[in-house]
This record gives sequence, C-alpha cells and structure tokens, in this order.
Amino acid sequence: MTTLQGVRPVYSRMWRTARASSVLVTRVCSNTFILLELEKNFGAENMIPLGMGEPLIAVTEEDRVVGMVTKGTSHARTTATLHRAFSLLVFSEDGERLLVQRRSADKVLFPLAWANTCCSHPHHSDLEMEPGWGVKRAAVRKARQELGLRVRAEDMTCVARILYRAACDAEWEEWELDHILCMHAPAEAALAPNPEEVCEARWVTRSELAALHRESSLSPWFALMAEHMLHSWWGKQSFTTNEEIRHFGRGAPLQP
Repeated sequence: MTTLQGVRPVYSRMWRTARASSVLVTRVCSNTFILLELEKNFGAENMIPLGMGEPLIAVTEEDRVVGMVTKGTSHARTTATLHRAFSLLVFSEDGERLLVQRRSADKVLFPLAWANTCCSHPHHSDLEMEPGWGVKRAAVRKARQELGLRVRAEDMTCVARILYRAACDAEWEEWELDHILCMHAPAEAALAPNPEEVCEARWVTRSELAALHRESSLSPWFALMAEHMLHSWWGKQSFTTNEEIRHFGRGAPLQP
C-alpha cells in the first residue's frame, strides 16, 4: 500500500482518485489536510474524485452540527447527508451588478451551470465551524481559490439560510443547508478565475441575469435565489442579517 500524508486535495482535469473508505482526516495548524491511502489494485467502482475527501459539516434541518461527513459521502445519492454550505453573492458598490460564475466543465455536480459568485462548503474544523464566522472564513478561502478574489469576512452579511435538495444525475445530488452571504466590492476588483473551478466570470445587471436564466442553466441553489429571494438584495447599500431557514425541496431529492 502506498501512503501520501499531509497532502491538500488537488483538483485536476484528470481526476485523481482514492477509495472513499481510505480517506482519513486531520487538522494541522488550523488547516484541513487530507491523508490518502491509495491501494494499487482497487476497482473502478471504488474510485472517487480526490476532492471528494474534504471533511464537511453534517447538520440537522435546524443547522445543528451532528458530525463530520466527507464530500463524497454527502453528495452520493446512495449516502446523501444533509450538510452545511455557503453561497457568497458579491455586488458592485452601487448594488446594481452581481458577480456570477459559470462552473467548470470538470465539476462533478452541475458542470457548466451558472451560479452566484462563489459557493462551497465550510470544513469540519475549529475555524470554519465557529458560529457566525466559520462560513464567512470558508467563503474567504474559496473566493480566493476559485476566482483569485480577495474578500474579508467582516464585510459579509448572512441574509438568509435555505434548505434544499436537488439531484444532479443518477449518482450525485446536493442536500444542503446553505448560508447566503452578501457583500459589496468594486466592479474593477482583480479576478483570476481558476479554470479547474470556473470557466467564466462576469458582472451582470438584473436584466442580464434574467436573460441568463432564460437562455442557460442555473445551478439549483442559484435558481432558487433568483426566483424567490434575489430581488430583495439588488440595489442595496447595506444588508440586514437574517438567519431564518427557508425550506425548499424537503424529503426526496428533486429529479434532474
């Protein structure tokens, strides 16, 4: 057996793989590292994308932490587990434009769908589980990784939480309690999209987003926001904290 220790997850156009049962997790210097044990002769049926070993936060429908679950386990349709997520929406300083991204074709879930500025998961670690701040720290981390965008946790406001469930295909689904974070940034803010995460990023107005919604696929969480909630955040100079949990798609996963 070959062992790789202290290695961060690496995303590649050619998926690096590991047995789901062989992923071990530890925390070193407040950063989450993935320890992978790769067996030489494992079958294809046991292979998962390497990034699927990330340690996520399993929660109840009331957003109470119940433990750790790997990204692969929580998103597989046979083992789907409700987990905590965040969706960051970065508006221009006048509130009239929103930074959106198109997900990479290499994404396991909802490739090439348009989504909000940045969406991902806080890790099961002390820093990213801290009430009120954990999801914001995760958003800072992912905004830089996905878009090269430098943001600050103290500039973010949690404007809602949503619980939804949506199938991607026969193998994968989302089942998330999603913390929606809003903030402002200059429209000229430097961007350096990571092609393994994002294939396009652009600032859009309300009408341009509506056209995207008509002509292209939106991720299910962003579609819910666009259809039910986003209108209340456009044009705002400041945002009001609201942590009420709104339920969409309870129970069995919505079909793709």
